[in-house]
Amino acid sequence: MSPRPRNRRIVAGLAALGALLALLAYALPPWLRGLAEREATAALGRRVTIASLELEPWRLGIGVSGVALAPAGSASAAAPQLSIARARLRFALASLWQRAPVIAAIEVDGLRARIERSAPGHYDIDDLIARLGAGPQPPPTAPPARYAIHNLQLRDAALTFDDRPLGRVHHLDALTLTLPFLSTLPSDVAIEVAPRLAFKLDGTAFDSGARARPFAAPRAGRLSIAFAGFDLAPWLGYLPAALPVRVLRGRVGADLQLSFTQPPGAAPRIALSGRVQVDDAALADGHGAPLAQWRTLTVELADVQPLAHRIALGAVRADALELDVARAADGRINLERLGDAPAAPVAAPAAASAAARAPAVPWSVDVARADIHRGTLRWRDAGVGAALTLDAVEIGARHIAWPLHQAVPFTLSTALRAPRGEGQAGTLQAQGRAGAREVQVDLHLAGLQAAALDAYLRPLLSPAVSGTLSANGVFRWVGGARP
Repeated sequence: MSPRPRNRRIVAGLAALGALLALLAYALPPWLRGLAEREATAALGRRVTIASLELEPWRLGIGVSGVALAPAGSASAAAPQLSIARARLRFALASLWQRAPVIAAIEVDGLRARIERSAPGHYDIDDLIARLGAGPQPPPTAPPARYAIHNLQLRDAALTFDDRPLGRVHHLDALTLTLPFLSTLPSDVAIEVAPRLAFKLDGTAFDSGARARPFAAPRAGRLSIAFAGFDLAPWLGYLPAALPVRVLRGRVGADLQLSFTQPPGAAPRIALSGRVQVDDAALADGHGAPLAQWRTLTVELADVQPLAHRIALGAVRADALELDVARAADGRINLERLGDAPAAPVAAPAAASAAARAPAVPWSVDVARADIHRGTLRWRDAGVGAALTLDAVEIGARHIAWPLHQAVPFTLSTALRAPRGEGQAGTLQAQGRAGAREVQVDLHLAGLQAAALDAYLRPLLSPAVSGTLSANGVFRWVGGARP
């Protein structure tokens, strides 16, 4: 065969291939767009529209623009409940020999969604949840789905949550999600992924990163998250009303790392470390009476393992802590009442016996150091009509452990305020060690005015005592031997 006919066949083949690609790229998309709109509308029970659909057969890709989901029972002119500016999906040729979907890229830009809570437990997406939950479910014995997803990106997404019962609107915007790799295919299980999640919630920026081998043995991963100045006030209405303590205000910041490992055939291990800070916070008891407030509370998490019942903290520091302690006429202190709770339901005999057989793992708590600076303690005693205030409270303790295996060294200094706020009524300084079997304290008391303790001294001493007391001493207590 001469070269000329062969060249003609090659040219004809390329022309046919070009015509087929052109047909796929330009003639097929309008039909696919209409089919996708009809199927999505039937599946969701809501009108779904797609402005345009594009095929990229030379890249095994498909893209859509202007996707919109109408609200329930609304006219077509109503603002969509969900919209997507642009989405692209591209398959890899590896899907052929893996005999499973291998997606080279998923990109979603400009997702916008709005959810409304109309009443407690009722949302304007209840119909969507019911439809999606009623779909066919895989049998329990079905093997896990085989797939691989590379380069999943969600960019510039936003969600508005309109809470009608509480009269609040929450905004989640600047949402970015990057997942470089996710797979259940055997050849890919050892690949490590480094996802990232970042967003703004009601104006506070959150950022996170992670590295994980979610399908390899041993399974392992590490997640980090950081944010600062998150205002709790808009979210307090979601706390259960039955809590013994009410949060009145506060701003939270954190820089945390969560690690997870699970060797084959062994129990998983979860460890949390990092730093948490709560600023300008206030708490009240269940009746609304003041309980505590502080300017700054910082907690360093050294190694917190909830599954192992272990809490290891670094430094715990409270600045400008104000604590209100009150004794009622019946003798009970308000801090005791915080433990009051409704009786737990009686467990069924089988459940109770199973719980009895399960070995209880005790919690252990270790704190490297704890400090209170510029604290205030207000004491109110309704039983005798006394009111005392301790100012300038400075407390420092080191190597705190629970259970108490060894004595804890501590320092304490404070000033007693005069009954009518007329300056100081005495100062106290103490340092020593305190443990379960031994307490030793060096005390230094200066200028204690008897009038400040009049409510307690009056029933004991007659005639009335006046004046000031200063003393230095050592208090020591040693318990008996352990049984």
